[in-house]
Amino acid sequence: MVLWAFGFATSLLLIGIWGRVVAVDTATVEETARVAVDSELARDRAVSWLEDALALAATADSDRLDDVAQSVTQRPEFDAAVDILV
Repeated sequence: MVLWAFGFATSLLLIGIWGRVVAVDTATVEETARVAVDSELARDRAVSWLEDALALAATADSDRLDDVAQSVTQRPEFDAAVDILV
């Protein structure tokens, strides 16, 4: 019972410390969120560029272009290339 109470108290202490750091250090939280949003924006732009290039290069209909774009963006090589660009 004592060990359970100790584990519970330790968990509450760690959660409290983490919550205080997050609440006090808003600049770090804001910067982390900004980096995540920027990387998503860069990924979306790369996908858009790919779709535009496929539309210009191919004579296929738009449904086929969407299928090709989706198959390319789901490959791990695409994610690696986007990560390098970002």
